[in-house]
Amino acid sequence: MTFDWRNNELKMSEYVTVKMAEIAKNMDATIIGPAVPRKAPFDTRVYQSTHVTGGTIMGADPKTSVVSPHLQHWDAQNLFVVGASVYPHNSGFNPTGPLSALALRLGDDIVSYTQKPAML
Repeated sequence: MTFDWRNNELKMSEYVTVKMAEIAKNMDATIIGPAVPRKAPFDTRVYQSTHVTGGTIMGADPKTSVVSPHLQHWDAQNLFVVGASVYPHNSGFNPTGPLSALALRLGDDIVSYTQKPAML
């Protein structure tokens, strides 16, 4: 993975962290953790409250995606990919629910595939 925080993300983190602390103070919060903005470099070993996505994008067109909407690789029909890597981006919400639905559907799709191997 070749991701790191860029200048814009660092500035946004600084801004929203200050705002978050101000909001908590103005609401008379009694327990407030340290307001620490994100710093580079990005470290996957530390929980960052992020959901890293992308890499094996799902789509309807093999020219612009790696796997089909059934999570089947366009170039290797016996290869299926399930994980947040199939999302082209993270829209700012936890991807676990939709990803779970994709995984459940993939289970059915793999049963169909093993009975008659072909593009789904």
